[in-house]
Amino acid sequence: MVVGFGSRSGLVAAGPFSNGLAFLAVRRLHSLDRARGLAIFAIVLGHVWLSSEVVPLHPFVYAFHVPLFFYLSGLFFRVGGPVQWARLARRVRTIAIPYAVWAVISAAVFVLLGELAAQTLQRRQPARDPLVFVRGILFANPSNGGMDWNTPLWFLPAIVVAYVLAAVVLHLLRPLGRGALPVALIASSALSPWVATQDWTLPMSIERTLVLLPFFLLGMLSRSVVVRIEDVRGVVAKGVAVVIAGACFWGVWVIGHGNGVVEYVVKAYGDSFAVFVVGALLGVVGTLAAAVVLPFEFLAMAGRDSLAVLVMHKFFVVAVQILAIRLMLGERWGTTPVVILGAAFATAASLALRPLVQRVWPPLLGRTARPGARPAVDIRPPVS
Repeated sequence: MVVGFGSRSGLVAAGPFSNGLAFLAVRRLHSLDRARGLAIFAIVLGHVWLSSEVVPLHPFVYAFHVPLFFYLSGLFFRVGGPVQWARLARRVRTIAIPYAVWAVISAAVFVLLGELAAQTLQRRQPARDPLVFVRGILFANPSNGGMDWNTPLWFLPAIVVAYVLAAVVLHLLRPLGRGALPVALIASSALSPWVATQDWTLPMSIERTLVLLPFFLLGMLSRSVVVRIEDVRGVVAKGVAVVIAGACFWGVWVIGHGNGVVEYVVKAYGDSFAVFVVGALLGVVGTLAAAVVLPFEFLAMAGRDSLAVLVMHKFFVVAVQILAIRLMLGERWGTTPVVILGAAFATAASLALRPLVQRVWPPLLGRTARPGARPAVDIRPPVS
């Protein structure tokens, strides 16, 4: 089970917690499924390009989609207690195996079909030296074309780094008790803008993780509040959520189009890092508010299986791009509609393929069992 990437199971908390709250039932948090679905769809949308032309949606989604995923990954990451390191090892394993296997598959497909894709999409030709792929897979950093075979996979080792850093730092800060997480968040937030200015290329995208770690820790810190969004009821409350989502996304749109380029692969965080952070936080709040009111089961499905979408969508995206360019669909229908439809198709195709892949070997998707019931997610306070 990969918490933060999605789970089909109910979210559970049993008994009294250290913050004085008691959740007495097992239940799904459908709103957070939809929030994860919005996040992964934004990731896929950002990867569908038909030309060098910038689609207006791209600066918008790039302004917040990766920080949003770090936030959601932190939201259900819990450390503490006697099983902390065993739990951490399981988390690492459920991500490391999918990364390693899909990286090898991607590299093999890239060698076989990469030249065709490169010619159509005007990208770099694939390397022929096997050692280039081995180094890229082991180093796990997309800088300088190091992961051209499937660039989106950089997020998996990066989130592993976030898990380990959060666990180690909070373990060291245990004497502070409940103050450990706020102190870690403040220290990480102070370090983040400085790291963003450094020209580092480190294994497992450590430099990107250090920049984005505050969002992960913020997710951990805000868990007890955010899990209550499922309880939002009534026309007035949902109307307020619509207003909040609209205002936040309008702010993200303005920042995305006015603060320069945000591109995580090249480590560009806009003209002003502070404005980038504001835009990302607005995107987080807007997504959580939108998830309260959006009724779309497609988003919930994508959220429950967001790891499957992350590791497989690039294959479908490239196919859509080649087809759209050769058929000149952008000129016929407009670039933005084609990009949206292409992202929807790539997401749906990944979801459709997920049961087959899971049946072949569950660890390919971070699972321990074939399709069926999955274990519940622990939503106790993040530090105990």
